[in-house]
Parts: sequence; C-alpha cells; structure tokens
Amino acid sequence: MEREKYILAGTLVAAPRRVLSNQMVTVKGDRITDVGPIPETFFDPGAVSQTEIIDARDKVVMPGLVNAHSHHTEVLQRSLRDALPFELWRLERRGVEDALEPGYEELLTANLICLLESLKHGTTAVLHHLSRRQRLEIVEIQACIDAAKMLGNRVVIAPSISDVGWKPVMRVDEDPPAARTEVESLIQALDLIDKGPKTVAGIIGPTSI
Repeated sequence: MEREKYILAGTLVAAPRRVLSNQMVTVKGDRITDVGPIPETFFDPGAVSQTEIIDARDKVVMPGLVNAHSHHTEVLQRSLRDALPFELWRLERRGVEDALEPGYEELLTANLICLLESLKHGTTAVLHHLSRRQRLEIVEIQACIDAAKMLGNRVVIAPSISDVGWKPVMRVDEDPPAARTEVESLIQALDLIDKGPKTVAGIIGPTSI
C-alpha cells in the first residue's frame, strides 16, 4: 500500500491568479489527492509517522512549467555558432550533426542533459521536435524515450515532416516514392513512441512548410 506524501507549501500557486498561503499538498503515488490549509495539529507528536514530508514553507510550490518547442540534440552544439544569421546557423548545425554521426550513447547523453536542465529550472513537460533530416532517426527517438523513462519527465516527441519538391513526389510513370517513404517512416516512429512509458506521447511535427 502506497503511503501518502505531504508537501508543506508556504506559497502555493494553484492557478495563474490564485495564490494561497500555508497549504498542504497530499500526494499518493503519482497523483495529487488533496490540497488544503496545513492542519494546526499536523506537527503534534504522533500526528504523522513514517510519512515523507517535504517542508517547503519558505518556498513557492507551483505546477511544472512546459517547454512547447525544444531540440534536444542541439544541447551539444552550444556556442559553436553564436550571432549567425538563421540561414547560416541552420546550414552549419546540420553539417556538424551529419559529420559527427552521433550514435545511441551520444543521443542519450544529449537528451539526458536537456531533460535534467529542464527539471532544474522547474520544467517538467517538454515537446521535443526532432530536427528535419533525410529520414526520421529511429535511434534518436529511442534515446529520447529512454531518457524520459530514466528521469520521469513528461515528453511529447514530434517527428518532423516537411514539404519536398513536387517532382520527387508526383511521378507520371510510378507511385510517389518520396511520399510513401515519408509516411512509412512516420508510422514506424509513432509506433515506437506508443510502446514507451505513459509519460511519453507522440504527435506529428510539420516543419519548413
């Protein structure tokens, strides 16, 4: 049987315009089960026993923040091309990643760094928009799923799809191979995400329309 955990909040941000003082948040498992004023008898001897208490009476307790657009792997390229115009920055970013050919361990490290930094600053949910490449990187998706599972972040993985020139798609003499490959890769990616933990979800991320 899971024991309840109590968070004692000096200041509780319950909603954007609702700030409460001296509140107790009751947690059971991974769910908040109750929020209310700290009982006057809470600190009496024997009132609670063998229960985890997080004393945050000198802190602000609030819901986790959400980062609605992130590229996890770019965390390893900081300061390599500061103050460049977007067009040049984009070309260099892709060039570096293509040259390095990061494997699973490198991609897992990048995802762990990004998600750990997010937690450090109060962000518990992140949307990871996979950078557009020639094909969807299944190994990168697996690395993100594993990192989220290790740390407990809520992560939405958005495999990117983008327009291509009409000639590779619409061929008079055969089926459109580029469009078919794109759809097959997307289905594979979303199936992999769907097999991950319940804290990880997948959506389609249109890019470079």
